[in-house]
Amino acid sequence: MHKMSPFPNDPPSYGSLRPLDPGHVVTATKTNGRCRTSVFCMSVIAISFFALFLAQNAALVRCPLNDIPAAERTELRRKWHLERDAHEIEIVKWARERGQYEEESHRWALERETHRREQDDWRKEREEEERHRLEVLRRSQGVYWTEPHGDPHCHSYGTRVYSAYLKDIPEYLNFREVCDSMPPVRIHNRDISKPTKCERNNNGEVVGVWYVDFDEPNCRPYWASMSNEGCTPGKTGFQKFTARLDGIGSGDHWETMCASTPAVIQGLHFDHPSSCENKGLWSGMVGMWEIPNLKCP
Repeated sequence: MHKMSPFPNDPPSYGSLRPLDPGHVVTATKTNGRCRTSVFCMSVIAISFFALFLAQNAALVRCPLNDIPAAERTELRRKWHLERDAHEIEIVKWARERGQYEEESHRWALERETHRREQDDWRKEREEEERHRLEVLRRSQGVYWTEPHGDPHCHSYGTRVYSAYLKDIPEYLNFREVCDSMPPVRIHNRDISKPTKCERNNNGEVVGVWYVDFDEPNCRPYWASMSNEGCTPGKTGFQKFTARLDGIGSGDHWETMCASTPAVIQGLHFDHPSSCENKGLWSGMVGMWEIPNLKCP
């Protein structure tokens, strides 16, 4: 019988220790063996799964959870690569177009700035011209136009030339500047400002000229009945019409009036004939038109 130690926390005496059971040693050895076997098995399983994963991704083995055939997956990958390449090409194209757009924007900005400066210069020139005109007008007080009178003959269809004399021009002023700065003249109850031209005649007089193309009924000749001459000889695809010009004023220039008189043929408006021919006092001035016609051989 062993004696109890007066100190409960003291380690047991040498004689009180029990010898180890041989069965315990054998059990521990078996357990260590099983653990090594389990680790090896898990490693083999992990390697097998990894190899299977690689084989499936390489389309060598069909995955039971994926019913897409390997050949179809390969085709899908090929198409995906093509789409990716096309997308990269598009990115490069967009970058190039963006660069071109930026260059265009920069050029437009420069052009806008140039245009703005030109407008400023133009405005300054106009302001200077206006100041000069007003100065000429101030110095030309007392200068006046005589009453405009029309030429007895028409200038062209619906147009007559009117002229007037510019009087009392100071010798130190340019007559053309004074002419352009004068108040408007009144013709047919309408104010017409600057004359078409201003010049000196053989007598040294300053004459202003206006071409008036309104309210001139005596300068409006008209075409008699239109005659269809059929297809134009020697000119494929054209049909010929002719008409006599009536209502020409006495002394008017026949050729000028013919060449400026409009006509309407088969619903089409023509500003003037294709040509004119003076056929004498009996037949008069004849206008001729050649109108496209696909039926003419």
